Amino acid sequence: MNAERDPVATQLFLRRGRFHSQDPTFAAVRADAIDGEWASALRTINYLAGRSAAVRERSSPLSAADEVFVDDLDWNRRHIEALAKADNIPYRWINHARVWGAFGIRMAADELLPAPWIDHRARLARSIGADIERLTSIASACVVRAHRHGTDVLDEALSAAQLEPNMRAIWTSAARTAEAIGAEADECRQLWQVTPQRWRATVNLDLSADPAVFDRWWSVYTDPDIATHVTAFVENLPLYAELASPTGSQPGTGTGFGPPEPVVWLTDASQALESALDPNGAAAHARYDIVLEAVSDPATEWEPHSETDIEHDRPLPPSITDHGPDPWD
Repeated sequence: MNAERDPVATQLFLRRGRFHSQDPTFAAVRADAIDGEWASALRTINYLAGRSAAVRERSSPLSAADEVFVDDLDWNRRHIEALAKADNIPYRWINHARVWGAFGIRMAADELLPAPWIDHRARLARSIGADIERLTSIASACVVRAHRHGTDVLDEALSAAQLEPNMRAIWTSAARTAEAIGAEADECRQLWQVTPQRWRATVNLDLSADPAVFDRWWSVYTDPDIATHVTAFVENLPLYAELASPTGSQPGTGTGFGPPEPVVWLTDASQALESALDPNGAAAHARYDIVLEAVSDPATEWEPHSETDIEHDRPLPPSITDHGPDPWD
C-alpha cells in the first residue's frame, strides 16, 4: 500500500532544478566581498576615469600638456580594462567602475556592484535536465515496482491512474521548454541523453531501497499535484523565455526534436532492470542510450505544431502561447 501523500515531498521533487520566475535577475554585491585583485583593478579603472574627467572639466580647452596627460590616463585605463576582461571580471563591474569614475564618484570598500546578468537560458536548459531526471526516476520506480509485484510494466503503469498523466506532463515540460529556448538538434541530443550508467544507478537505488521508503517515493511520483503544477509552469514559459532572451545566448532556430515518448523511458528502464538483475546477461552489455534510438530516424525530428494541424488520441499539451498563473507564487 502506498505511503500517505506528502505535499512537501512532492514540491521538493518538482522544484529541484526548476526555473523560478521570482529569482532576481540582478543583485547587489559589495566591492569588498569580491576577489581582492579584481577589486584593485576596478578601483584603478574608477580612479583613472575620474582623473581624466576631472582634467577635462578643469581645463577647457585642454593645453597640449593636458592632452598628453589625459591620453596617458585613458590609454592606461583601457589597458587595465582589457586585462580585467581577460581575467574574467564581469563587464558590468568594469563599466560600473568607469562610469562612476567619470561622474567623479570614487569606489568605496562597501560599494554595491551590480551582479552579472544571470543566464536564464542556461537555467531553463538545467530545468529541462531536471525534467529528464524526473522521467528517469519515475520510469525506474515503475519497472522496479512491477518486478516486485510480478506484473507487466505497462500494466503496472496503467494501474496507477496518475502515472501516465504525470509522465506526459513532465515530458511536455521538457519538450516545450526546449522549444521556448530555441534548442537545435545537437543541443536536444545532449538534453535527452540518459546514459546506461545513469539508468543502472537509478534502478539499483530503487532495488535497494527500503520498501517503506520506496512507497513514499512512489506516492510522490503518482501525486496528482505534479500534472497540475507542471502544466502551470508550461503555461508561463513565454514569460520565462522572454527573460532568457537578453542574456547574449544564441537564439537558435528551433530545429530540434522532442524527447522520446514516455513508453520509451519505461522500455529503457526495463532493460536497465534486466541488466541489474542479471549482470552477466546480454542486457548488461547492450547500449540502451535513449537518445540514439530517438534520433536514428530523421523522421522523428520534432518541430512545434499548432493545436489544430495534427491529431492526437489524447488532449494536446498546453500551448506555450497561453499565459497562466505562476505556480511558485
